[in-house]
Amino acid sequence: MGPQWQWIGNLITAVATISGVFIGQVLTRRTERTKARREDATRWLQERRQAYADFLGAALARREVISYPAMYELGHPHHPSIDQRLKDLAMNHEVIYLIAPSDVIQRADQVRSALAALYDDSHRRIDMRGELPPELVTTGRNDSQVPMDMAVLEAVIEFRKAARRDLGIEAVPAEAAAVDAKRPSLEGTP
Repeated sequence: MGPQWQWIGNLITAVATISGVFIGQVLTRRTERTKARREDATRWLQERRQAYADFLGAALARREVISYPAMYELGHPHHPSIDQRLKDLAMNHEVIYLIAPSDVIQRADQVRSALAALYDDSHRRIDMRGELPPELVTTGRNDSQVPMDMAVLEAVIEFRKAARRDLGIEAVPAEAAAVDAKRPSLEGTP
C-alpha cells in the first residue's frame, strides 16, 4: 500500500471517530431529555396529587365549619375561624385552576358552588334570628339542609373520580368498593 492509501485510511478512521463521538453525544442528550421529561411528569403527578388532596381537605373542613357553626362562630380556640377556612378553600381552588385539566376544574367548581349554597342557607338562618338556632348548635344542621349537604358530598365524590382519572388511577379500586359497601348510607342522616 502506498502513502496515498494510508492517508485515505487515516481520513476514514478520523471521520468514523468524529461521527461516533457526535452520535454518542446526540444519544446521550436524547437520553437525558427523556429522563428529565419523565422526572418532570413524575413531579407534576405528585404536585397534582397533593393539590387534589389539599383541595379535598379544605372542602371537607369548610363543610365542617358550615355544619357546626357554633364551634367556629363562638371562637373555639382549637379550630380555625370561618374566614380562615374560606381562605384555605379559595387558595387550594386556585391551585387546581393552575395545574388541573378542565374536567377536574369543573368538578372543583361544583364542590365550591355546593359549599356556597350550604353556607348561604346556614348563615341566612343565623342572620334571620340574629343568633345561632338551637338545632344548628346541637346537631350541626337542620333537616332542610340535608339535600344541600348531600349535594356537597356528591360533588366531592365526582371531584375525586375526576382527580383519580387525571392521576391515572382506576375509577373505583376494589379496596374502595369494599369500604363503600360496608359504609352506612348517608340518606336520612341529619
